[in-house]
Amino acid sequence: MEKIELIYSEELIKKTLRKYCFRQFGIVFFFVLLALTVYLICLVFTGNHSWQTGFIGSIVTLGVLAIVFAYVIQVNRSVTKFRKMGNPKVNFEYSDTIIRTSSAIGNSKFKWSMISKVLCFENAWVLCFSESEKMIFPISSITEKSKNDILSKLKENNVKVE
Repeated sequence: MEKIELIYSEELIKKTLRKYCFRQFGIVFFFVLLALTVYLICLVFTGNHSWQTGFIGSIVTLGVLAIVFAYVIQVNRSVTKFRKMGNPKVNFEYSDTIIRTSSAIGNSKFKWSMISKVLCFENAWVLCFSESEKMIFPISSITEKSKNDILSKLKENNVKVE
């Protein structure tokens, strides 16, 4: 088994989750939300107080709340786990078939095939197991050889890498 020591920080977690949420919602969502906000402001300033203005205001409010809650919930969960760890280091071991992680708060073991997709960001990858289960994988402390080895294992198991 290959062994890697992953080093986490609160800043890394928040930055990665901010990028993750932005990618999940998509740029189109943000542009539509911005356009609806501008349209809503124009309607209000021109004195239009019809049901359509209220409807657009509701859509804008729900859109903003969806973004805020998605980010806040993800960050709170992840930062709480991070703080419980005490030691920001995680041992990551992998072979051709399995991955093992161990930290101060517990251990896990899973197959490569359990990962549905990987989102690649500048300082970390997000390993997605399902819509609600993810693992932030810091890449700044690992070698290029290890990165390439892990990417090849992911591709061998038909994991979508974005």
